[in-house]
Amino acid sequence: MNKTRFLKVAAATSAGVLLLAGCSAGGGDDGSSNGTFVFGLTDDPGNLNPFMTTANAAREVTGFMYDNLVFFDPETGEASPWLAESWEESSTEVTYHLKEGVTCEDGSELTPEVVAANFNWVTDVENESAINGVLVPADATAEFDNDAGTVTVSVTAPSSFLLTQTGALEIMCQPALDDPDAASAASVGTGLYQLTEAVTGDHYTLTKRDGYTWGPEGGNTSETEAAPDEVTIRVIENVSTAANLLLAGELNAATVTGPDEDRVAASAEVGRRVSLIQGQWYFSQLEGKPTADPNVRLALAKAIDFEALTQVITDGKGYRAERLAMMAPNQCPYDATDGAVPDYDVAAAEKLLDEAGWVKGADGMRAKDGQPLTLSMLFTVSETMSAAMELAQQEYAKVGVDLQLDGGDVNFKLSKLYDEGNLGSFDIADAAINAWLPSIMVPWNTGALPPGGRNSAGIDNPVYNEKIAAAGELAGVESCDLWKEAEQALYEAADTIPFAAQDEVTYLNGAELALPNTLIGPSIQMKG
Repeated sequence: MNKTRFLKVAAATSAGVLLLAGCSAGGGDDGSSNGTFVFGLTDDPGNLNPFMTTANAAREVTGFMYDNLVFFDPETGEASPWLAESWEESSTEVTYHLKEGVTCEDGSELTPEVVAANFNWVTDVENESAINGVLVPADATAEFDNDAGTVTVSVTAPSSFLLTQTGALEIMCQPALDDPDAASAASVGTGLYQLTEAVTGDHYTLTKRDGYTWGPEGGNTSETEAAPDEVTIRVIENVSTAANLLLAGELNAATVTGPDEDRVAASAEVGRRVSLIQGQWYFSQLEGKPTADPNVRLALAKAIDFEALTQVITDGKGYRAERLAMMAPNQCPYDATDGAVPDYDVAAAEKLLDEAGWVKGADGMRAKDGQPLTLSMLFTVSETMSAAMELAQQEYAKVGVDLQLDGGDVNFKLSKLYDEGNLGSFDIADAAINAWLPSIMVPWNTGALPPGGRNSAGIDNPVYNEKIAAAGELAGVESCDLWKEAEQALYEAADTIPFAAQDEVTYLNGAELALPNTLIGPSIQMKG
């Protein structure tokens, strides 16, 4: 499947399949916590520093190693204490009262000063944090009072969802702030599990800490009997292989989609269900790009049957993406794409391309001033996504557009999107960045180019900019109408088109979740 949520399916290696030979996942015979929870991921997580990546695979690992200030129930959105025992909030300021007795892996105390330093490190542009302006508003500053045990995060421009954005930050300890590379392949936090072995492309092993007592209510502590002593995260690139291992009991958890899902769903339990965008296109507007012309972008949007593409990408199990932020908990569950995404109309697409000066030649392909209309399409390789890209290639050829496919794994794609040396390497990119708040998506749709920002397509939509500024003046659900209007401005201009969504299900075998729909350290429990 395509996991562009923050991505890769290839052949499984024999080493990956044989890793657990002679072992078994799960707890001891008496139901004690001396077992290993084994979680299969299709993508290698890459850099594990949570401030330097937006890759989903990395988040699956860091959720065992780091804690947040606030726990947000993924089903209801209700906020409850985690590292912070309480807080006061407004649209411009949140003050967190930290729990006492929280310690880092090295035994040092997590102080308000260190927590404040986390926020200030992220928003320092010299650090080039991948989540600046995403999980932390770019204008945020943090102050601390060690005696009072408080951290206050303030913003100059009001933020609609300030508590949700800042409370979900994974908090690191001081050594990681002093040397960010120290957290690239190690854990430097307060989480229930600490990383003890990392073998890129193969497996990551985490061991339970002693003395952990500060998790979300209802979650595990170090003394929870059913909490596994060890977590092994295996990189298993082939979904069918992961499905087989899950059903055989050699994996306790795996996300399975596509042709294998039906047989897994018949035997395994649903652990986590998340609604995700699986297909979303960005059209580059950098200087010199054919797609910088709004008529060309609109033509390209009209020339594709996004409904048919959705069915290919999701193997017939998907549905129309309704907005940029599809994940739960979602304070703004509006339908923004209905009526705003350009209609499928091949004749209109041909007319727009003609008017833009891209004329068909004798071979049926278009050119302008001697330049052929050849476009590069960036995407993450998987069985279904590759098939969808081939379909798009065929459909564009019918209107005279030569679409060149540029596919690779997640790290290849992230490099093409965000490395400064690759700026302008695509004309169209399938690059959904899934989140639960519309405000989180802003850096991808406006603002600075990489590496200082995330706007690799160079979008500058005046209506979107105006609407998000107005939305920021309102708190919570009161801002939703403006966020909807802002998104629709992007779709109508064919700046970006989210079109395919699907429920991504992580199945369990021999394990259960103390915190429903949540795969993090304090949630995992082994069945006796």
